[in-house]
Amino acid sequence: MPDTTPNLDLPFIMPAQAQKHVTHNEAIELLDMVVQLTLEQIEATVPPGAPSEGQAWALGSGATGAWAGQDGMIATWRGGGWLFVAPQDGWVAWVNASGTLQAKDGGAWVLLAAAGGHGAIGNLLQLTPTATAPAAPAAGDVYFDSAAAKLRCFDGTIWQDLF
Repeated sequence: MPDTTPNLDLPFIMPAQAQKHVTHNEAIELLDMVVQLTLEQIEATVPPGAPSEGQAWALGSGATGAWAGQDGMIATWRGGGWLFVAPQDGWVAWVNASGTLQAKDGGAWVLLAAAGGHGAIGNLLQLTPTATAPAAPAAGDVYFDSAAAKLRCFDGTIWQDLF
């Protein structure tokens, strides 16, 4: 049996392990950081002078000070020190500095907006009105039909009117 989970690299409590609470608390800290991940900034290289508990940064190349040698990692201030975690492709984070939602894709953080021209996420979901249904839809795709003034969702077979 491996020592950690395959996706988030959370530590397992092993049989006959001493101080099980340490392993459990480490897993809770990691979950607290990555679930609903919020980053102060992406490509940060200089640690802040007075970070608040739980703040996190995605580190860029050439990180300095306490972040030296941790390029590409997420640095989070926990318990009076830095915890470093390697982000995985598919992780999504709110970035406070830019007010954007971004995802880790191909080793880089990319903006989640106007994906394929079908919309953007900001304070609300915005759909670009169109008079024709998107080509080659997948189940769950949604668009606003401007000709019929209808919000439509593809159920895998046909477009269904949502209102």
